[in-house]
Amino acid sequence: MPRLPDGAPNPADDDECVRRTLAGDADAFAALVERYGNRVVAICARVSGESYDDAQDVAQEVFLRAYTHLGQYTPGRSFFAWLYRIAVNLALNRRQRRPPEPLRGARALDALARLGDPSPAGAPEAQAERQERARAVAAALAQLPEDYATALALRYGADLDYAAIAATLEVPIGTVKARLHRAKALIRPLLAGLDEEGDPQ
Repeated sequence: MPRLPDGAPNPADDDECVRRTLAGDADAFAALVERYGNRVVAICARVSGESYDDAQDVAQEVFLRAYTHLGQYTPGRSFFAWLYRIAVNLALNRRQRRPPEPLRGARALDALARLGDPSPAGAPEAQAERQERARAVAAALAQLPEDYATALALRYGADLDYAAIAATLEVPIGTVKARLHRAKALIRPLLAGLDEEGDPQ
């Protein structure tokens, strides 16, 4: 999966932006939004199962929450992980308020193998295909336990490595690996069992 076009986390620069924001510099927080905005939207879309447009609304709430609670962030720790933890929590809250959509057909199986960027960029046909794929994947994720769905969303939806996922979820890397392994084992039979066409897996 192509890496999302946000800048790589820079803890020292992030901490400087936080310091300046708390001192009243609104532009400093705008830099953090610019740096992490796309990934936060991707996390919100994958974890909550919302459309790209709805995920943007969740992401706005994430940044508002981060801004209003910025004094609770501890400099020297990972702002990246702190922000993404807020995103995961709000996206999970949104997900819990939505019933899972039914998942049917061979296209859902293809969706798991091709988790894509929910961005609306591109030709209308390609955009429609991406949106359909994103809906199918979201429906599958909605049927998994939250821990497993979140791990998959962060790994494949937001393109985070194991260390970043561990920091975001505040669990050991071994736990992340175990959750991802178990999530894949759970979701593939689930999708195969819902395949209307009865294609062999």
